[in-house]
Amino acid sequence: MKIPAIKTLAFSLTTAIGVTLFAKEQKIGDYTWSYELNQGDAVITGVSPQTGNVKIPSTIGDGVHPVTGIWNGAFRNCTGLTGVIIPNGVLYIGDEAFMGCSGLTKVTIPGSVTDINSSVFEGCYGLKDVTISEGLSEIGFAMFEECKGLTDVTIPYSVKYISDKAFMNCTSLKSVKVRNPKTVVMFMAFYGCTALVDDNGFLIVNGTLLRYSGKGGQVSIPNSVTSIAKMAFEDSKESLKGVTIPDSVKSIGEYAFAGCKNLENVTIGKGMTSIGGSAFNGCKSLKSVIIPDSVTNITDGTFCDCEGLVNVTIGKGVTSIGASAFSSCTSLKNVAIPNGVTYIGEMAFYYCKALQEVTIPDSVKRIGKQAFGYCDSLTKASIPETFEDFKADIFDGSEALSFKRGLTVRRLAGSQNYVERVKNYRLEASLGIAAAQYELGMCYCKGKGVNENIVEAAKWWRKAANQNHAEAQFQLGCLYYMGDGVDENGLEAVNLWRKAAAQGHASSLCNLGIFYMEGREDLNIPRDRIEGLRLLRMAMEKGSVKARDILWRMKWESGNRLDRL
Repeated sequence: MKIPAIKTLAFSLTTAIGVTLFAKEQKIGDYTWSYELNQGDAVITGVSPQTGNVKIPSTIGDGVHPVTGIWNGAFRNCTGLTGVIIPNGVLYIGDEAFMGCSGLTKVTIPGSVTDINSSVFEGCYGLKDVTISEGLSEIGFAMFEECKGLTDVTIPYSVKYISDKAFMNCTSLKSVKVRNPKTVVMFMAFYGCTALVDDNGFLIVNGTLLRYSGKGGQVSIPNSVTSIAKMAFEDSKESLKGVTIPDSVKSIGEYAFAGCKNLENVTIGKGMTSIGGSAFNGCKSLKSVIIPDSVTNITDGTFCDCEGLVNVTIGKGVTSIGASAFSSCTSLKNVAIPNGVTYIGEMAFYYCKALQEVTIPDSVKRIGKQAFGYCDSLTKASIPETFEDFKADIFDGSEALSFKRGLTVRRLAGSQNYVERVKNYRLEASLGIAAAQYELGMCYCKGKGVNENIVEAAKWWRKAANQNHAEAQFQLGCLYYMGDGVDENGLEAVNLWRKAAAQGHASSLCNLGIFYMEGREDLNIPRDRIEGLRLLRMAMEKGSVKARDILWRMKWESGNRLDRL
């Protein structure tokens, strides 16, 4: 038997993860394969000639090395390829491996493949027949984008996640069968797949309403829908006037109805459990809304800038109201916050000019800055005596406000006279009230009502921190980290932030998350990406805008793959 010629090239390629791959070539039949070796396994990097129906070898190097991968861009722009057979045993296919193979008509992905990266078949305009075997866990980012010849596809049960742009602009795609009802479909996964849109303008895949492009007016969402994707009604900002969401729908994605300025009424079904951030942001004509008891969180900006909203009923199951959730709802007159809510975020009801009265239930443990700021008509607010984490700026600008009960600190919440505030803060701080100690420290820090004095601020924050006041722990930690007013001590800063984070303090969670992502040996924090992501996500859920921005930046830089983490 003639042994195929093997040519070893005089260079090596080092991958991004530090593994050295030794480049080689071998001719098998009519084709010469380029490949690299990694600890005995072979990775295909190219083929010559780049025409016809090719069968990737299962082993190479005289049958010694099993082929386990296809390298990034290995067949990119091989327009002469008409078909490819990927052998069972290949574990992964790299970024853009077959991108731009416009002549490719058929491909079978074997069950051994568990990892497929971004844009693998993007721009394969002639691709008509795709078989995806059980085993693959994800349809990667832009995997089949611009495959305009694709008419139908079956997603196996093993696939848990269909990434953004996975089938974007597959304009001939008419049928998508998803075997697993729990498979997550990202909101842009089938963007531009016009043939998938039904006669009423709904683009629905696996129970997810991805896009509505109908006539608008009064719209009833089909009972087959279980979730509404992010920005689903982006195309209906002008035409949508009313929407009925059935009990079958469990979740609404971020910005789903944002900017639908003519939306006057919405009925949310009793099965709803999750409403995404800014879902109804800018729905200026919306007059009333009932949030069912099944919803547990009103997320950031959900009804922000709904200036026509007069009445809102918050379900008994709600435990938190996010940052700016009802900000600038200038017509909102009354709101009943149910007992069970534990957190009200920053600026939650900011600039609700018509709001007249609010009662904070005993269950509330934390209220963010300016949660009821500049509520011009707010004259009465009831805060429980047991609420200790009070900050004066909760009601900043609400100058007509007087309190039914509470400490002097609370009665002064709407006052702009900081000299008078400092007198009362000092009195109550001397009595050991942690909230007053924190506020007095803040006055010294900002130079309001007293001369600016960071050393004095640190003194009062330390007293409040010793009483487990989360915000004081965070601020004092910042001083230790910067060496401002105290001796620089990064370990003490981390210790204080850990204590505050244990109470759900957003900024402390964010700082710790950043340190874990980077790794800070000087602070005894190992590099741990999973822990860092966990802390950043917790910080975002608690209202940290910085954590949200970091996660979004990481998401786009990594090809939109962080949604599933």
